[in-house]
Order: sequence, then C-alpha cells, then structure tokens
Amino acid sequence: GWTEPFKARLGDKGMLDAVVDALGVAPSMRRRITRELAAGKGLKAIAPPEGAEASRYAGLLAAIEGQDPKAARAFVQDVISIAGLSQVGGRSAAEIADRFLAKAESRSGVLSDRARIVLERYLGIRGDLDDAADAVRVLARDEGLDLSAALERFEERTGFIAARGIDLTRLVFAADFARTLDYYTGLIFEIRPSGKPEGWYVAAGGRYDRLFEHLGPNGPMPAVGCSFWLDRFPGATR
Repeated sequence: GWTEPFKARLGDKGMLDAVVDALGVAPSMRRRITRELAAGKGLKAIAPPEGAEASRYAGLLAAIEGQDPKAARAFVQDVISIAGLSQVGGRSAAEIADRFLAKAESRSGVLSDRARIVLERYLGIRGDLDDAADAVRVLARDEGLDLSAALERFEERTGFIAARGIDLTRLVFAADFARTLDYYTGLIFEIRPSGKPEGWYVAAGGRYDRLFEHLGPNGPMPAVGCSFWLDRFPGATR
C-alpha cells in the first residue's frame, strides 16, 4: 500500500462562473474558458479573430453566437440542408456545423483587456482554502466585483470540511483547476497520493447541478459524485 498521505486539489466552478459573470463575459466564452483550462492551455489559447476571417459569413455567425451549442449546431445543419448540400469540400454537414460553431465562439470570444487581466489574476490564486478566500476577497475589492455569494458558499464549505475533522493542510485550492464536463457547478476535486504528480489521481469528481438538465428536467437539481480509478490502487489487477 501507499505509505505517503493523500493530497487533494480543489477547484470551484461556481467561483469561476461568478468571476466571469461579474466581468460580463459572454456565455459562449465562459464555456471556452473552462474548456481551455481543462486542457491546460489557459487564456493564452483564446486569441481574437483575425482580419477577413472575422467578417466572413458574418450573418450566420451572428445568428448562432451565444446560442446553446446543440441548437446552434442543428440550425447550421438545417441551413446546409436547405441549400441542398450534403458535403462541401469533402466535409459532411455535421463537420461544417462544428466549424461554424468554433468560428462563432471566436467571434464572441474576444476578452477585453480588463477581463483578461482580472481573470489571469484570479486564475493565479493557489494555496490553502483560507488564504485562497482572502485572495479572492482582495481581488473583488480591488476590481469592484460582487463575489459575495460565491465567497460565502466557499467559506461555508470550508467550515463544514474542517468540522468533519479533515486535515485542511492536505487540501490545495487551485483557481485554474477545471474539468472538461460542462455540467459541473461548484466544488471539483482530485485526490492523489502525495508522491504522485497532479493529474495522477485515484478519485475525482465534484458538484454538478446541471447534470440532470442534460437528461430531461428543465432546471438544475442538486447532485454530487465522483469516480474511483481502482486499477491505480496497490494490489489492483487489470
């Protein structure tokens, strides 16, 4: 078995959403920020559209930017179908629709200089839970952002964790920690042995109140869960 203690890396999708909402970032950009963070690319991967590419197909791109991805994809496929096309340049209607969605995200995905600077500062926050809360509070004060509700949830959760007797020194908050699935809404975590690198975890999960919206209900429903990588435990057989 492992002789070293376990450590947990924590993130907070709710706090990230609160920051981007306070900055007025478009919903499509919020999704893109999460995706780039989860891929380890950060904000540097989000560049503004260039020249002619930004104005090409402007009408269609304007019609789908900011829309729900599934609805926007279906809309583009319908437009292609109405035009009587099944393939263009060897690409299927579905592939063309995906390219248009990416272009629409690039159009609406232009971060203002202020939003980029504030987000970079937020994403640089890392440390124990109390210090992280203090850093977010200072950021909110300096930038005039209302993050009070998200901070209250963050600190209340920290209190409950401590009340359960969990050693807070084993928990590291990383504001730039994100998971790829878009239904996460609050705390996210990964647990690993101290001797293993980040990303080599034995359990991971979090709060995902939007999960059930993908399955039918019209609104969010409280939900939490995690997965275990049993093949990574000592003595496990594949």
